[in-house]
Amino acid sequence: MPKWFFYASGKEWNKAFFHEGRLIGSLSSFLRCQPCSYTIAALEPCYLAAFPVSIFQAGCNANAQLQQLLNRYVQDIMLRNEQREAVLLTCDSEARYMWLLEHQQWLVTRVPQYHLASYLGMEPASLSRLKRRVGALIQR
Repeated sequence: MPKWFFYASGKEWNKAFFHEGRLIGSLSSFLRCQPCSYTIAALEPCYLAAFPVSIFQAGCNANAQLQQLLNRYVQDIMLRNEQREAVLLTCDSEARYMWLLEHQQWLVTRVPQYHLASYLGMEPASLSRLKRRVGALIQR
């Protein structure tokens, strides 16, 4: 069940998607002990476990394995965000879509197209045209 992070200010801007088994949350919110600046929502029915940040912080201080989990989570977020930022800033729309197919293929079948378009920094109609063009090239 995918979950997604998005900013809303009249229009949604999708920030990230997560699939089953992934730890989700706002790293900046956690580190600053402030409310999250974006919305987190599930795209499909799911079961979630939530607990106060203070409990997680106390657990990290008392448990080396939990601290290792946090460190791994921070590394994963930083690497994922840096890679996506590079793709958004340096690639054209076709290259961004091809990156998605190569690195996050699961999104194509489970996430509505308008979410994918926002995630890739384009309009839904542009993504639709791009998918048709890339599909035709792949079938050749």
